[in-house]
Amino acid sequence: MRCHQVFRSILFISSSLGSPVPSYTLKEGHYVPDMFKQLFNTSSSGAPFSKGIYQELSRLEAKISDIATGKIKPVSTVEEGLSVLSTIPHTNKQTILQKAIDVVSLGLVPTTIIDILDGITNHEINSIANNNTRNPSPGIHPTKSFYDAHYDIPEPTLRSAIHIPSTFSYGKNNKIPILLVPGTADPAGSTYHFNYAKIFAAHPHTDPVWVNIPGNSLGDIQSNADRKVVMAVSGDFHGTVIETLCMLAEPVCSPAVQQQGYDTKFIRALRGGDGDSAFVPTTSVYSGYDFVVQPQTGEWASAALGDVRGVGVSNVQVQVACAGRAAGGFYSHSAMLINPLAYALFVDALMHDGPGRLERIDLNTVCRELLAPWVGRI
Repeated sequence: MRCHQVFRSILFISSSLGSPVPSYTLKEGHYVPDMFKQLFNTSSSGAPFSKGIYQELSRLEAKISDIATGKIKPVSTVEEGLSVLSTIPHTNKQTILQKAIDVVSLGLVPTTIIDILDGITNHEINSIANNNTRNPSPGIHPTKSFYDAHYDIPEPTLRSAIHIPSTFSYGKNNKIPILLVPGTADPAGSTYHFNYAKIFAAHPHTDPVWVNIPGNSLGDIQSNADRKVVMAVSGDFHGTVIETLCMLAEPVCSPAVQQQGYDTKFIRALRGGDGDSAFVPTTSVYSGYDFVVQPQTGEWASAALGDVRGVGVSNVQVQVACAGRAAGGFYSHSAMLINPLAYALFVDALMHDGPGRLERIDLNTVCRELLAPWVGRI
């Protein structure tokens, strides 16, 4: 597992405490120090770290060990977790490694953190080799013109990245298929199986599947894009100006992380030609307290899309829509997965044509809630 997967996993898990989280079992005789060697071993990269990074990695290892051995007591509820999370300074000068240290030090990860980090890329729900034998119609590789560039990734490989639960009905009873796509360094199964996948599976009109992107979306974004269309929670459509996002040496800092800088050639090309406007109806919900993507406020928010094609776009910052109320509080990048307004907007988008609309939502009711209604009950 690469370092960024560890850091992002820690930051994701911090938003899930108090709700069902994955449970894995370590192999007998698997000691914590051995686990650390696997998680943080970067010798194969040939990239020397600065003394400061080695010291911070050592601090993170020590804090994870304290959680695993009970020296640090984790928070017990999501409400407590969000309250503690709000005490972490919101500054772009902290690296993602420093934020991970803060998260673990404050008890924002469970005592099973070692088990989770050990099994998170091997668990069945995160598989990238799913046996999906049913042929799609039309095929996954569409063409608009004879002169279209060829796809680099074979269709069987693309299909095998989709995890289709055994409960999926393939359109029976007019159920709407929901494709859940993870963020950079987050395994899709661990991200969604314990929240949105369960709630959408229980909904009478929806049927969820998810995409397990090889390498947990840490490879070349251009290749990853063959597998996905849009991310609507804590979106990164314009890149991020956080300079400390990639604090490790270049061979270790994965391509997807390098490519997400605001001024990278890739992001500039992506924004060009109205690429920063939606191609399909889009509901984008985000938080101004995002640790990973900035800016996330005002007209320049990275998650805000234009609508030059007139397809319909809703850009919603929760601190604006629910100003001064619980749902507009301190939600970090991954904690937006449990935000009640985000959930309400997604359900609204499913029930109507076009994007989710605030005017159709009872904001007086939704905004006074701290958590999405399914948290702790699935």
